[in-house]
Amino acid sequence: MYPNVLAPLDGSELAEQVLDEVGPLVNQAGTTVHLLHVMPSAAPERAPVAAARAYLERVKERVAPWSCAIELHIDQGDPTTKILERAVGIGADLIVASDHGIGGITEWLLGGTAQKLVHASPVPVFLYRVLKAHENSRDLAPRILVPLDGTPESEDVLQDVARLATHARCQIDLVRVGKPLQWSLGGVIPVVGESSAEILAYLEVSAAKLRGGDLKVECHYRQGDAAHELLALAGELRARYIAMVPRSPGGFTQLLMGSVAMRVVENAKVPVFLVPPAGKRKRRATRIMKSPVAPA
Repeated sequence: MYPNVLAPLDGSELAEQVLDEVGPLVNQAGTTVHLLHVMPSAAPERAPVAAARAYLERVKERVAPWSCAIELHIDQGDPTTKILERAVGIGADLIVASDHGIGGITEWLLGGTAQKLVHASPVPVFLYRVLKAHENSRDLAPRILVPLDGTPESEDVLQDVARLATHARCQIDLVRVGKPLQWSLGGVIPVVGESSAEILAYLEVSAAKLRGGDLKVECHYRQGDAAHELLALAGELRARYIAMVPRSPGGFTQLLMGSVAMRVVENAKVPVFLVPPAGKRKRRATRIMKSPVAPA
């Protein structure tokens, strides 16, 4: 599915839980999982490196039964910067991380490490929320919830979702959250919003393409706040994953509330699969190798 997978780990058992979640997705011949530990910039050289190496070797033993190859990496510096530099350096196709694997829960909730990673990564990011996860993932249905907003950029997620659905044997549920039609004072001409029929027709175009690849797809229409409705529908469907294209933050409203993607990530009880816009992947990779990481 993904030849090169990067898994940043911060040394905690909680961080390693992401390996249990993604094991069925990456455990196959032809895949290499790169385990990465990033040490603080101020750390002395010898003792911490030896401890980091020993830690990664223990994790490697834990996943020894896997059919894929395992490689170990130790870097030093800012976690997000080093994760992204390593991802580009090894030609990663996917980054898998838990909230305890990229800087700790405090930074996660404040949006620091997670937001920089999501908005700067040139490859898809599979984020697993340790403290929000379902106690028993086997109770979840094999379904992937995929929000589309009517733009070509949001549809960039579909190719990667098709790969994930095929490998994980999941149904795909496409959803668009729209605003209700608002009428002019005369009550004759709708001035804002789209009808449910228009939105479902739009979703069916993408659904037809996915069904052409022998995938099962359903379409859904919701009204209201996008993040709230997506999370509610994920719960109703008992979806195993949510997959979407995050947008770069900007504007006063997003400054106060965060992007829809980040609000979903911060409140989701299932892993969120975030796919960068196709048009930004090469540019992001180039930027990572030339300068400090910043949202693109």
